[in-house]
Amino acid sequence: MKTKLTPKQSQRLIKLGVDPSKASATIVTDEYNEATDNFQHPIFSFFDILSLLPKEIEIGGIMILRIKWDYSAWFASYIDEDESTTNGFYGTELIDALCELLVWCITNK
Repeated sequence: MKTKLTPKQSQRLIKLGVDPSKASATIVTDEYNEATDNFQHPIFSFFDILSLLPKEIEIGGIMILRIKWDYSAWFASYIDEDESTTNGFYGTELIDALCELLVWCITNK
């Protein structure tokens, strides 16, 4: 099970405005990182992403965070009491589905 985002995924979140100090890990690569002014790259963990996601959102009513295994992939979305979902995201790794959901939340405010 993948527990951390890749440097590229983490950098994408930072470019969207996520505070890099929210990342609980760093790695050193041979690629210079302008944000840190060195070769360290903040890496977001599963728990970092989960803590950044809203547990509920309001789109015509309250929708709560939903995570489920759908036979061959993870699915992350927000769901209302009628089982209607917002844009949901699949991923073979749970952290990837959650990351895409976080990107959706950020870009859709």
